[in-house]
Amino acid sequence: VMSVSTQKKGAQFKLNVGSKDGVHDGSVGEIYVDGKQLEGGRFKVTKILPTSCIAITNANASDVKKANKFVVKSPD
Repeated sequence: VMSVSTQKKGAQFKLNVGSKDGVHDGSVGEIYVDGKQLEGGRFKVTKILPTSCIAITNANASDVKKANKFVVKSPD
């Protein structure tokens, strides 16, 4: 995670993967802390750049900062 900020109902964060890494429109994913999926830890990618992307989640920003794994799933 490159950065995390608090939003009204969750958090917005930036990951250091982007279109060059296979992230596409409609990509979603899951956030994990210590091997367990974070409660409310699903996210949706809202902006994609060549080497990074912006995503939003319902999880708290403080919990997102503790995450040690993000799994991005590209749409079929």
